[in-house]
Parts: sequence; C-alpha cells; structure tokens
Amino acid sequence: MTLQEFGESLTKKKLTKEQKKALADKAKALKLKLKEQSKKERKKKEKIIKNNRSKGIMDFSYEIGENKNIVKIEQIILEYKKEWEFIDEHLNVKELPITEWVTNDKFCEVYQELRLIVDEMMRLEYELLQKALAKDKKKKYKAPKKKKPKKPKAKKEKKEKDMTANRMIESIYYEMEDKGLIRKHEKHTFDEWIGEYNYCAYDLRNYMMRDSIAAKGEIRDIIRECIIGMGPLDITKPKSIILSGPLNSGKKLLVDIMATEIGAIVINLSPEITYKFADNVNYLIHLVNKMSRILQPVIIEIQQCHRMFWKKVPKEDEWLCPGLLSKFLFKKIVKPLKITDKIFVVGTTDIPWQGKGKMKKCFEKVILLPRTDYGTSYLTWRKTVLSFNGMPRDFEFSPLAFVTREYETGNMISVCKEVLNVKRRMKISRFPLKPTEFVDHFIENEIFPINEADATKFLKWYTKNHKLAKQRVKFMKIMEVLRLALEKKKQDQKEKAKQKKK
Repeated sequence: MTLQEFGESLTKKKLTKEQKKALADKAKALKLKLKEQSKKERKKKEKIIKNNRSKGIMDFSYEIGENKNIVKIEQIILEYKKEWEFIDEHLNVKELPITEWVTNDKFCEVYQELRLIVDEMMRLEYELLQKALAKDKKKKYKAPKKKKPKKPKAKKEKKEKDMTANRMIESIYYEMEDKGLIRKHEKHTFDEWIGEYNYCAYDLRNYMMRDSIAAKGEIRDIIRECIIGMGPLDITKPKSIILSGPLNSGKKLLVDIMATEIGAIVINLSPEITYKFADNVNYLIHLVNKMSRILQPVIIEIQQCHRMFWKKVPKEDEWLCPGLLSKFLFKKIVKPLKITDKIFVVGTTDIPWQGKGKMKKCFEKVILLPRTDYGTSYLTWRKTVLSFNGMPRDFEFSPLAFVTREYETGNMISVCKEVLNVKRRMKISRFPLKPTEFVDHFIENEIFPINEADATKFLKWYTKNHKLAKQRVKFMKIMEVLRLALEKKKQDQKEKAKQKKK
C-alpha cells in the first residue's frame, strides 16, 4: 500500500462479520450476472452464424481455435498413410525387418560408390579406342587436353512484380475455381486404360522395312516414364507433351489418369476459359505461374491446343480469342520450368495438322494414339461386357473384335453401355446376346472409324514433328536403296552367268 492508502486504512472503522458476508455475497452475485450475460451473448452469436450459414453467408471473423494435440495426431496419421498403410503386418508374425527398405538404402550407397569407378573405366576404354583408331589411320595419337571447369557467371534474375501480394492464397484459389481455371478431374487409374502391345514391331522394322508406331498398351508405359519426374525424385522429364488422336481415343482419360496417379491439380487453359482474361493476359499468366508452384504437383491442360496456333481463325470461334496465349505459352510458362518443379503441360488435339507456327517449340514430346488393332478391341469388348452381371462367358468376342478392330475404344464402351441396358439384361436368359446387336447399333447411329486419309494425315504430322520418327524415315529410305542395289547386283550376276554358259 501507499502512504495515503495506509493512512486511510487506519482511519477506517473495522467491518463486522455480517458486513463482510454482505460484501462477499454482492461480489458472487456480480460474477454470476457476468457469466449469464456472456452465455447469452455467445448463444446469440451462434444463432446468427447458423442463420448466415443456412443462407450461404460465411463469417470469416469467427475463427475456431486449433488444438495442438489434434494437429500432432493428424500429422502422425499422414505419416502412417505414406509409410505403413500399404504394409500388411499380420503376416509378419516374428516382426522381422522389411528387407525392401534395407536393400534400397544399401543399393543407393553401392551405386554411388561404383559410379565413380565405372566412369573412370569408361574414360580409359575411350582412350584405348582412340589410340587404336589412330594406329589404324597411321596417325599420331594426341591426348585430349583437360578443360578447366569454367566458373558459372552469376546471372541477375529479374524479379517480376507480384500482382497478388496483398491477397491470401485461398482467395486466389477460389477465384481460379470460379472462373473455371481449376478443373475437378475424375479419378481413374492405369488399370482402366485398355490396350495391347505391338508384338510385330521387330519384324515390321527389320524384315518388312516398315515403321511401326507404339500401340495403346505401350502408350501406358510411355506416359508412366513421363510422370516419374513428377514424384519425390528429381529426374529429368519432358516439360510438355502433346496427345494427338481421333475423337474418343482416350486423351482426356489419360490426363485424368496422370492427375490421379500423381495426386495433382488440373489447371485448364483451353480457349473456352482463357477468353475471359482477354483484357489482362499478364494477370492470367501471373496466376498460373504463382499458383502452379504453390499447389505442386500440377498438370496444365490445354484442350484442342491446335486452336492456339491457327493462322486464320474461323468466324465461329473469333469470340474465344484462341491465339491469346500462343505468344506467351513457351516463353513464360514452359521455358522457365525446372527439374525441381513438379509442373507438367499437356495438350490434346483431334486435328493436329491445323496447328502451325510455334506449336513444335511449345511441346517437347509428341505422342500419337493409334487406331485400335485386334488385340485392343478384343480386350475392350471382353472387359466391358463381362463387367455386367449375368453375362455369358462363352460369348463370341473374337468375330466382334475383328469387325470393330479400327473403331475407337471410347465408342466401343459407350455402345456397350447403351446396348446392355436394364431391359436387355433382363431378357438375356430368354434371348441370348449376339455380336450383331453391337454392330447394328454402330450402323444405326452412324458411328464409323476414321478414314484412311485422316489416318495418313496423323502419320505425316507425327513423322514431321517427332525427332525419332524423322530419323526412322531416313533410315528406312537408306535401307530400301541398299536393298534395291543388292537385288540389281544379283540380277547382273545371274545374267553374266547365263551369257558365259551360252
């Protein structure tokens, strides 16, 4: 107490027991009143929040506190799902260590040690081969000069202005979702992709002198290789690919499969959505670059990407402004991507030969979805028909697959679902299923495979834009010239032998 308070306490009269009880009762009454008022106010706020939520109004000022223990439990659950959920410990009765994890760790250590030794041995072998080549040409061997490693110059990176620096990430995400830039993809896996391998590729290339394209079963493996770098390992991968093929060939399905396998978010940059940003293209590019690096892994999808590179835009599609991103796609989206960035640009086209200009630069890898062969058509019919309950196992799949061997798999699946409706499945016990029902449905709805002219256009475009396809075409021409030269020599030798006999 201060001196004044101490002086006042001396002058004050001492309270009796009854007065002290009265003061204590008043203090308790005040506390109870305050508690009741706080409860009433809390109930009023909760009622207001519930009414607003029912109307669709969210009050962001009302925040629920987080419990530290619950956050820890959630983190532990996520770690369990990543590391232990796929392991069955019921079989491991003796609680032995998991050999795969041990062998993988040791394999990495051994690989790093042996890699240095293998590199040295390869360099020594290369020097020996160079010496042997110099002896054959009767020249002096000149040892290559060891180049000193140049110090990389520090480049000054230009920092772009952040147009959305004052905004929350959630608000930017909801804006992109409202405008259709973020597409909710369907969940599909590689098991749903039906396709058979091309078992005649070796014979076609080496004996028939024909270039064989990857079959639908091989495309599954090609896309898996492209996706490996989108995982935790920083492996070199193509920054962008283009999926070309006819209608209902499975291009959108492949994009959905990639997104589900990686667990990625799909950003759609097709002209039907980008025309909304015709007045402010830089803002659109900023949104895509910023959010794609925050929300990794991300797949940037461009449906019918040939429309971006039209020379003459048709009048029907002028309102879409399809060439809006044609100048900026390579420079500002594809080129700045690094190995560590888990971002993948995918374009899909039905008419790829109409895309001209910078379309080759924007997409590093070209994948052509071929026409279905007998094997793929057989697998599609068998899998789709037998997926329905009560279907006969002895159904004649092979003739149906032979007739529809050039139809697209998407058309086959849709026709199968339309024919095998509920009414038809109820009558199968009385009227057995026949392959002519599917063929008649194709003819009635005028569903036909692509023409040979369109198929040749796809092949020509593929050979022009694919690097390995160009090299294969040149190689095939050289082999044909050599074959013709050998045949002429044999004919000349036979004619000379006949003349000598005469």
